[in-house]
Amino acid sequence: MDIGGVSKIANTLARMQNAGGLSPMQNSGFDKMFANALDTSANDQTNKVSALKTSGEGLPNFDNMVVDYVNSVNQDQYTSGMLSKKFINGEDVELHEVMIAGEKAKTSLDLLVEIRNRAIDMYRELTRLQG
Repeated sequence: MDIGGVSKIANTLARMQNAGGLSPMQNSGFDKMFANALDTSANDQTNKVSALKTSGEGLPNFDNMVVDYVNSVNQDQYTSGMLSKKFINGEDVELHEVMIAGEKAKTSLDLLVEIRNRAIDMYRELTRLQG
């Protein structure tokens, strides 16, 4: 992944943080948006999700790990929202399940934001070394 890809990821995650996380409505286009942020070739405009599979040796690459973790955070946010709605509607959901899902979603989003902050710091340090 090049510096531009890291910058696109940082901007995408900043928008997520400012929006207060991901809602189920945002869930539908988020995978495409993040896959486009990881685009490393300017010439190929096809769907990048298939290009982000494992490398030739079968080892996962950094792009895959980031995409998988963001998808996991997105799923936690969605699950938390759905459990909250079910609890409010009086369906068979216990309060402790709603609280655990909410805390898990909050913690995973906080970790993702911290990873973004560290990536930005690393980017700034690299640009400072080059100049």
